[in-house]
Amino acid sequence: INHCKVMNSVISGAREVNGDVDTWSASIGGIVGAVDAYSIFLANGCSVDDETIVDGANCVGGIVGGGNLRSTIQISNCKNAAAVSAAYAAVGGIVGSADTVFISACINSNSITGAIKYTGPDGVNPGISAGGIIGGAGLSLITACVNSGNVKGYDGVGGIIGSTRLGDGNETYYNTTNLRYCLNSGKISGN
Repeated sequence: INHCKVMNSVISGAREVNGDVDTWSASIGGIVGAVDAYSIFLANGCSVDDETIVDGANCVGGIVGGGNLRSTIQISNCKNAAAVSAAYAAVGGIVGSADTVFISACINSNSITGAIKYTGPDGVNPGISAGGIIGGAGLSLITACVNSGNVKGYDGVGGIIGSTRLGDGNETYYNTTNLRYCLNSGKISGN
């Protein structure tokens, strides 16, 4: 996808019923929701404006919501100015969560809010990973990216990457990530 623009939109996969999130929506993105297993997704020069809202329950991103296992995502020169939020886990300004991801020269300039609740509806999916550029990262290379938006979440909260952790308390694994020439100027807060 080259030079795609999303303007003045509401992209939502969650709804509230009596003050609680009622749906278990996954992979909500400003441009693309999910990248399927064994797929390769490329985006260059795409943008989502500040009049857009992107929200869901899990794997929510300003550009891409989530990449399934064994998928590869490559994003360059993209900008997200939309407020992005996830009720449970994996929220990021550019990508919510991905297995293998390469992000270069991307900018997030709005707030990222994740993990309103620690435990998801499945009872075991923890509210982790809120990041200015990517919430949950597998094998990743993040180069020359900038986050100026505030990032707030429960656990695994960062200006560029929220978390590289996989698994629950019984079996936990960590992925390999390489960050180069990135900058965060947003306020970071976690529980």
